[in-house]
Amino acid sequence: MKKALITGSSGFTGKVLRNRLAQKGYSTTGFDIVRGDGNQDIRNKDAVDLAVKDHDVVFNLAGILGTHELIEGNIREAVEINVLGTINVLEAARKYNVDVVEIGKPNLWLNTYSITKKAAEDFSLMYATEHGVKVWIVRWYNVFGPGQHYGSPQKLAPTSIVKALKGENIPVFGSGEQTADHIYVDDAVDAAIAIYELNDAMGFPVEVGHHHMTINKFVDTVLKITGSKSRIEHLPMRKGEAPMATVKANTEFLNKIVGFNPKRDFESGIKDTVAYYKAMVNAGQI
Repeated sequence: MKKALITGSSGFTGKVLRNRLAQKGYSTTGFDIVRGDGNQDIRNKDAVDLAVKDHDVVFNLAGILGTHELIEGNIREAVEINVLGTINVLEAARKYNVDVVEIGKPNLWLNTYSITKKAAEDFSLMYATEHGVKVWIVRWYNVFGPGQHYGSPQKLAPTSIVKALKGENIPVFGSGEQTADHIYVDDAVDAAIAIYELNDAMGFPVEVGHHHMTINKFVDTVLKITGSKSRIEHLPMRKGEAPMATVKANTEFLNKIVGFNPKRDFESGIKDTVAYYKAMVNAGQI
């Protein structure tokens, strides 16, 4: 039985990943500042060192997210958590000979989040090359599903679904004709585990995406499934994003070498996600 530490374990993807690892026979430990304990803060080098010790692998999901939110403020905090926190993980992994799975993202733009996540990837590769740390890098493209945080930072799935359920205008930045990959959370975490379990995937980024579409099509699907009369409200592009971007994963390695293909079709994934937020709205929790 392998022992896995999951940083960011209280987050949307962290919870699903931890549950899935347990289902696959891993012994799991969570590590997340949401617990309100300074000894669960990835910025605390000693706490990270103690947590990593006696584990076989760390899945590093801890991070502060945001696009324009991290341009207007919290830049230093993002660097401390996303970059220095990752270095703390890598240092401990080097010390105790522990594997690291660094969860990354597509890094197309000059915004704080993309810059810090790219730096975390690069430091991970440096530790692999120079210090022999066994590192796997998994780039998730726009994960969605039940449990994703609604609010700030603003994410497409929870924002469009909650607004549709409430009959409010749905904000879309730019024309909405920019395209992106979207992957259901169960598929994303299963892909991460499959990548880690293949030694041939070690030492370079493996991209994980699935449903490629325009933002307008994503929102139209939400409107159809919810039966909402909400309207799309086009807003100026956010700082830190480029108009008419194409964000598409190269999944050739994932499909052909790892042998993993996402299973969840887009509409059924959205239906399950809508059901989750509908219950939250009806309970007055959103």
